[in-house]
Amino acid sequence: MSAKVLMPVFNEIDYDGRVQRAAEAIGQNFDVTVCSVDSNHPYHNALFKTRLWKRPARLKKLHFVLFSLWFIIYSIKSKPAVIYAHDYFMAFPGWIASKLTGSVYVYDAHELIIPDQGEELGKRQRFFFYLEKWVVHRADKIIAANEERARLMQDFYQLTTSPLVVRNIPPAAKHFIKEEQAAVREDTEPDFKLVYQGDMSLERGLLKFLLAFKYLPSPYKLFLIGGGTDLPRIKELVVTEGLQESVHIIGKVTRDKLQAMLPSFDLGIISYPYKGLNNIYCAPNKLYEYTQAGLAVIATDQPPLKHYIETYRLGAVVAVDEDRPNAIPIKIAESIKEIAKNLPLYQTNLGRFVEEHNWDNEKEKLISEFAKFNLSHRNIEKEQRTG
Repeated sequence: MSAKVLMPVFNEIDYDGRVQRAAEAIGQNFDVTVCSVDSNHPYHNALFKTRLWKRPARLKKLHFVLFSLWFIIYSIKSKPAVIYAHDYFMAFPGWIASKLTGSVYVYDAHELIIPDQGEELGKRQRFFFYLEKWVVHRADKIIAANEERARLMQDFYQLTTSPLVVRNIPPAAKHFIKEEQAAVREDTEPDFKLVYQGDMSLERGLLKFLLAFKYLPSPYKLFLIGGGTDLPRIKELVVTEGLQESVHIIGKVTRDKLQAMLPSFDLGIISYPYKGLNNIYCAPNKLYEYTQAGLAVIATDQPPLKHYIETYRLGAVVAVDEDRPNAIPIKIAESIKEIAKNLPLYQTNLGRFVEEHNWDNEKEKLISEFAKFNLSHRNIEKEQRTG
């Protein structure tokens, strides 16, 4: 009998690659059910089950509370061996469910919500920060998305052991053959295509990349893939800045469609602001998704991005001069042209990076950690107690 693992996440499973990967890895040996918000689109994965919560049209301010109560009640009925809670929303409700069910408790910190020195947290952030602060000392295992975040969490919360690092590396797309794709583009697609995929948020610094296209000739095209609250504003900016010929908005797509689309581009954009530790020590899927698809990378110069891009020569990082904001788009445009001129050189460096940073290694960390819990024995004891 396989041990039961419940994975709560307060969002839609369709678009959350980190949750999908964790559930697939654990689902190879255990009975995994992901409890998530219903996206109203059919979703199926052969390696795990899903339990979907219908978000009511009203009571939006209570959605988190209602989802948490729904999950806790379902946990009591399911009698899992493990509660594996994803992101800070589910840190405290996941711990409550684990105490009520006597389950092993694993907390996966998708984000870094501890405050920077001198940073004033808003009410919402402060609420979830204190809940995480309570949970991290009581969890059986903490998981972080990169080494930098794991060190910061251990130091700030004074943890006796460092969180397990499981990076945001997706499985490599099977269709990736860069040489063939490059040949097709050379013959039939002379444009140099850039892509930004992810949250359409101007707070991430996306505006400076949009404005760079005012300084690039017509063969340079930008495609925006994703959704977000700023998407209407971005559409307005494209028109007001006269970028309709250069910037194309695709919208939100599912993970499988994204993997199929990415190899048709040349250069991927990663942009983060410099406010908040979560942004400074970012852990983006994009870096791995772009490189696996054969794209060079241009990014803002946060330490994790700067380290990988410069060490492996994957593209360029752009330092943001806050004192000369008008010069930043010009600087980005020059960097894009330089990458385009030397694109084959950057493409030759992608293979080593992709080979050395792969999901198989991250997956083994999770599988090995779960093996330590001796879950089969624990599950049998629980069934005997409740049978």
